[in-house]
Amino acid sequence: MGHFGRLDVAFANAGLGATATGTEHGNIENFKEMILVNNFGVTLTCKFAIPHLRKSKGHLVLIGSQAGHVALSGSVYSATKWFIRGYAKNLSNELTPHGVRVTSIDPGMVDTPFFDEEKPNALRPDDISNAFLYAIEAPSHARIAEIEINPMVGAHHS
Repeated sequence: MGHFGRLDVAFANAGLGATATGTEHGNIENFKEMILVNNFGVTLTCKFAIPHLRKSKGHLVLIGSQAGHVALSGSVYSATKWFIRGYAKNLSNELTPHGVRVTSIDPGMVDTPFFDEEKPNALRPDDISNAFLYAIEAPSHARIAEIEINPMVGAHHS
């Protein structure tokens, strides 16, 4: 921290998808890797950022997914995103008394290399960065707990 100064914002983002649909047909090693990346990786980011954010009265932003708002049949990926959503709420309970804000940003499909093919009707990465900026630039007396952001179904990008 000495070289760069203090930590004001930590961004915990991880998204590894499933190699097969559902639990029955899923791959055990994929489950393990997905849970380690999507949940344990985010948890470690938070653990190591928290002491610094407490000092700066900073902001912790977690990236979840709309998959954490719906029950997708047998989806381990969706379950990892439910974890992120609940974990953000738990962190908020833990950190708000110390002046640290916590926000979960839960986007729908975003056109990124996460997918093998282009998703022209999906959100764009800039949509998510704008939501991130909105959350962290809110006045210090305001806490934005969760932002759901979804593509407009059937709309075309301009």
